[in-house]
Amino acid sequence: ERLDEPFEIHENIIIPKADHRFGTLSFLVFSNRGRKISGNISYQIGNFFGGTRRRLSFESGVKASGRLSFKASTEFNKVKLPGGDFATYRLGNKVLYSFTPALFVRGVIQLNSKTEIVGGNFLLSYQFAPGSDFFFVYNHAWDTKSGLRQLNRSFQLKLSYFWKP
Repeated sequence: ERLDEPFEIHENIIIPKADHRFGTLSFLVFSNRGRKISGNISYQIGNFFGGTRRRLSFESGVKASGRLSFKASTEFNKVKLPGGDFATYRLGNKVLYSFTPALFVRGVIQLNSKTEIVGGNFLLSYQFAPGSDFFFVYNHAWDTKSGLRQLNRSFQLKLSYFWKP
């Protein structure tokens, strides 16, 4: 990856303008996602902007019924760079409910230690014809540095229509 400008990746740790090469070795163990209870664990180690990054992640899922499912995920990163070392983590939860194969709602909440932000997302998806969808999305973000201070929120509507002449 070629960086045309340096950037601060973490407090007082600057990634210099340069060409950076990345290589990663990964180990992944997972269970069948079609089962009622599933999960996976992965470990990665590799080059990262002139240093190294180690990542450990876990995900677990529960299908409460044919329509309702839950997922929880955790990711830990330990980064060692010439300019300093840091660690981050991310926690996430997802709930999915399918009314029909064409209509579902999904809720996601996620905490990121690097940005100290909690984000929430709600999605309503309706496929009214093959290749044609309607989406309603609500996003909300809170800063956790000094309590829960609202950063932003947004509503979005998206319509896609597959037209075949």
